[in-house]
Amino acid sequence: MQAAGGPEEDFNYGGWNAPYYDEALDHIAEKQKQPAKGLLLGRKTLRFLLPS
Repeated sequence: MQAAGGPEEDFNYGGWNAPYYDEALDHIAEKQKQPAKGLLLGRKTLRFLLPS
């Protein structure tokens, strides 16, 4: 995974998103960083975590 860092990085397109980052995008990013409200576990995972 490559972060969209600065143009000095070894990635050809580094820093491309800086001109587009504004308050609206910041609001969306902060909202996505909020903790999850629930956790969906599969049957096998649940059995592993809560053995009977």
